[in-house]
Amino acid sequence: MRLRETLAVAAIAAVVAGALLLPTRRPGPVVSFDLYGYFYVNVLYALRAVAAGGQGLLWNPLQACGQPFFANGLTGLLYPPHWLFVAFGPDTGLEAVTILNLTIGALGAYALVRELGLSHAAAIAAAFAFSGGNTALLLNAWSPMHAGPYVWFPAALFCCERLLKAVTLGRIVALATVLMLALLPGFPQTVVYLYMLIGLRVVWALIAQERPQPLHRLAGVAAALALPPLIGAVQFLPALEFARESIRSTAPVPAQVEGITWQGLRKTLMIRQATRVPFLPVTLALAVAALATGRGRRSPAWFYAAAAVLCFSLAFPASPTYSLGQVSVGNLFGRPQRFLWPVDFCLSVLVAYGVELLGVGSVAGRWRRAAGVALAASVALALGLWIPGSFSRLEVAALAPLVLPGLAVAGAPIARLVAPGLVLAVVLNVTVAPFRPLLRWFPSQAPLLSHPEFAELRDRLSAQDRVALFTTGGDYGFLKKTAMVFEFASIFDYEPQMSWRYANYFTMLRTGRADATVDDVYYPSFNWLPQPSSRLLDLTAARYLVVEAARDRLSSVFSTPPLRQIALGGPAGDPPLHFYTNERALPRAFFVPRIAVIPEPRALLRRMAQGADDPREVAFVEAPPPSGWLGEAGAGGASEIAFTTNAPEQLVLTVRAPRRGFLFVADQYYPGWRAWVNDSPAPLLRANYAFRLVEVPAGESVVEFRFRPPSVVIGAAVSLATWLGLGAVALQRALAKRRVPAPNERVDAGAAVGSR
Repeated sequence: MRLRETLAVAAIAAVVAGALLLPTRRPGPVVSFDLYGYFYVNVLYALRAVAAGGQGLLWNPLQACGQPFFANGLTGLLYPPHWLFVAFGPDTGLEAVTILNLTIGALGAYALVRELGLSHAAAIAAAFAFSGGNTALLLNAWSPMHAGPYVWFPAALFCCERLLKAVTLGRIVALATVLMLALLPGFPQTVVYLYMLIGLRVVWALIAQERPQPLHRLAGVAAALALPPLIGAVQFLPALEFARESIRSTAPVPAQVEGITWQGLRKTLMIRQATRVPFLPVTLALAVAALATGRGRRSPAWFYAAAAVLCFSLAFPASPTYSLGQVSVGNLFGRPQRFLWPVDFCLSVLVAYGVELLGVGSVAGRWRRAAGVALAASVALALGLWIPGSFSRLEVAALAPLVLPGLAVAGAPIARLVAPGLVLAVVLNVTVAPFRPLLRWFPSQAPLLSHPEFAELRDRLSAQDRVALFTTGGDYGFLKKTAMVFEFASIFDYEPQMSWRYANYFTMLRTGRADATVDDVYYPSFNWLPQPSSRLLDLTAARYLVVEAARDRLSSVFSTPPLRQIALGGPAGDPPLHFYTNERALPRAFFVPRIAVIPEPRALLRRMAQGADDPREVAFVEAPPPSGWLGEAGAGGASEIAFTTNAPEQLVLTVRAPRRGFLFVADQYYPGWRAWVNDSPAPLLRANYAFRLVEVPAGESVVEFRFRPPSVVIGAAVSLATWLGLGAVALQRALAKRRVPAPNERVDAGAAVGSR
């Protein structure tokens, strides 16, 4: 019976998910920038890397002078639902992943409510309220990267409830596995909220004295919270290394957007936008009705109500707890209104209690049902009075079934219709009468390919060249990640965890300021053009520059020597993009006769940007090489560099050096890269603040760079060891249960001995 019910809920959730996706395919002016400007392009890149046998999965050479790919947890490579992209391709895969995510959320909500002891009707209502709620719709339209962690909230609390009832190894591993799955999509802020909810639930259980042996249960939950980084270490260890090297390790995240205000909430309700509204009218009415539920502090309903109020207050500047939220996670993530995400989840659970009270309650609970009806009616009336224009016809139709509980309390013989009617109200509110979604999907990747000139530009590039894209992001065919779509190398990226070294380098290039902020990486203003550092630009091998025609000021900025405009494909007339050749650009790899030591990184970067040193004559390092040799000044003849292998994780160059010196490569320096010169390991130095340098002998030599990050190997070993350890413990316990006879068996054995 339970299996059939679960399959039915899964089918219903899938149908609802499909219905929720339909509006995203309609033409609309607003499209999620992060979906197509970040996540979707990463999917295209990953699919090509898989098709190439895995080349490029560890290192992405196309953005920001090279950077890790697998170590960047935001790519979500190990999140199982994302594997559907391999099976279905990027467009159908996007729909399949979204439907699967919403179904996971619906099934988790159903299972949680059933675990709390409520009816099937209440569980189904919670499933629809969660998977069709504003937050689920918003995050799934934003991108699977953002939705992935959120849809595991119900399943995680389901596992937590089971663990609080009985501490077993299986239940500890179940909660840990769900939390690991929530972490794998790569958006950790949501998982922080999930950990917070689980911690609050445990504290509530301890205060309410729900179960005996509280410390034993606390230890079980603590173990489950600690296990995810271990069982998922293959992803988390490289991700921690990536985060440590990133701009986020040194620069606090600004708040960026203010918290929720009553005026803002009222405005979003007026225009029915979902970004800052954690409820729908029906779900809010039923959630408030749940407050009439009895059983005192031991009722989980009161926990979810208290958690919803707390999380809402953390997003509300006028509340006394707002500063607490800013101190705890604000400096890490910003955007305090995201505390409304757990509010939406808590309300979906309260919807189940509202349905249980109003639709399934016994005659003995008539007064509580009457109180619940009054609360629901009060909420609907208050919303109608507070929102100018009141409700639309569809919203009135969704609210209409809420009349049934009142009729039942008044004595009308419709008791059997109340619960199905309330479920219908929830379904109508999340399908035919949802708040207007803000984000849309493209029907295909065609907008990303709307500038075929980039294919011609790619064919012009050699292994020694890169491109600088001067884009504001308004044109989806011309984004910072356009380089990954057309497969050519560029000097910047839309990357929230860009290495702090390269973020500082690019910010100095753009503004003349050495210390980058996170906003400098997220939103590099187009105003950086008036005073760029041409020296830093040239050192990145930016041979070609591309700018939107309407904002083209490049000729006046880079005037010595003047840029040379080139014509690439496209229709006749004034093209939307202008392409230029930068004759001063240095090659990506070249010979340098000597190095100079500048121990202080900021001073080194300023010297590079503002000094008069010729980068072909000297490279700057922060510490002398192990050999202690710094090279010699003076002319020494011409050098030649040839790329024998130019793969993402492997570079092989043939160097003909006029004398002993150094090979400089304008690729990002990062832990895990190793160098060999003529098949012998060679020290790899960080040079010119963010790049690579290795010593080479006079004459011809072969220099090889390989990217083999130990963090991936160690992480895989830790994950394997953790799973093997858990398996060994489980096996030991199973064998111990078989060895120890049950008490009745001991008695029978004793009786048999006595009879002999």
